[in-house]
Amino acid sequence: MYQKTIDFGKLPNTSDKRVRHNISNLKDILVMYGVAVFTRDGNRLSIPLPNVGSENKNNIALYRNSTDIGVTTYNDRSMCDGYIIIQYTKTTD
Repeated sequence: MYQKTIDFGKLPNTSDKRVRHNISNLKDILVMYGVAVFTRDGNRLSIPLPNVGSENKNNIALYRNSTDIGVTTYNDRSMCDGYIIIQYTKTTD
């Protein structure tokens, strides 16, 4: 098993954003999670990813395809920097 942390940059504002994971010979992503960090009133705060809130507008979804890691937000999260950690396997090729 391999592990990689992806600096996702700013999260999207009520939309979808994808970032290339640049993993060659990717077979399966077994675990995917992360954190969104931001500053409010001088304090550094974090939101775990994915995040399921008490209201749908607070949800933050993670997904992946063969080339990208994606984040979907249902509220403006553009003040947050995202970091996504994936654990994965590779093909033997």
